[in-house]
Parts: sequence; C-alpha cells; structure tokens
Amino acid sequence: MHKSTLQRKPLAIAIATALAVFSLSAAATPPVGEVVINAPQDGNVAVKNKDGTTTVMRLEGTGPVTIPNLPRAGQKDSVLCFDSASGQLGQCLAGALPSGATGAVGATGVAGAVGATGVAGAVGATGVAGAVGATGVAGAVGATGVAGAVGATGV
Repeated sequence: MHKSTLQRKPLAIAIATALAVFSLSAAATPPVGEVVINAPQDGNVAVKNKDGTTTVMRLEGTGPVTIPNLPRAGQKDSVLCFDSASGQLGQCLAGALPSGATGAVGATGVAGAVGATGVAGAVGATGVAGAVGATGVAGAVGATGVAGAVGATGV
C-alpha cells in the first residue's frame, strides 16, 4: 500500500488495530452495526490526533469519558456539564446552571369585556313554613266615611 494512502486514513487504521487487539477479550457478540472496543485490564481507550501527540478523547475502563481540549473549545448554543479542569463529562450538579434575577412585575392589562349572561338555574324547593307570629296591637279606629245616597221608598 502506498504511504500517502496510510497517512490519509489514520483513524481507520487506529480503529482497525484497536478492534484487532481488543476484540479478543469481547465477552458477547455486539448488535449488528455496533463497534465494540474493550479497554485492556485496568486500562483505558484513548483517541489521539493524526500525529498521535494529543489525546482527543479518553474513555476510562471504569466509565468516565474525558475530552481534554473541551475547556478550550469555542462557545456553542447548548448546555453541557463537564469538569472545567479536566474536561471529564458528567451529570450537572443541582444549581450548577446560574439563573438570572427575577424581573419586575408587568403592568395590569385592560379588563376584558363582560361575558354573556348564563342560563338561569333551576328553581329551588319551597322551604318549610315558619311559626305563626304573635298578634299585633289593634290599630286606631278609622275616620267616618261620607254618607251614602238615600234609597228608594219601599212599598
């Protein structure tokens, strides 16, 4: 194989080599389409740059994933929690993300229009009659009325 072909495919060569070396310790058959790289006993898996001089990503045999250059990466538009010294990824601590100050309460809006009158409810049941009250004081005698007309003479 020509040397320039090998230089253009260092990642493919590194993955193929890692698969060849680490696949001997694979305990189970991976699902179709999944590449499995097993770390050596008490070891890690490192992905290096094309020169092999810089670790781009490290997967520790115990589980943590570290991206050493992440603390120096440019800003992006989504949140990611990581250790700012080492670049190790992990769950965000409670309260890790700052929150801004609470804003002032806005003005009260204009009152809305009165809604339509609802349907009248059913008439309630007639209540029990109350007790008869005490007899009141007799009222004053009224004025004498006007005399009536004289009637017809009888037989």
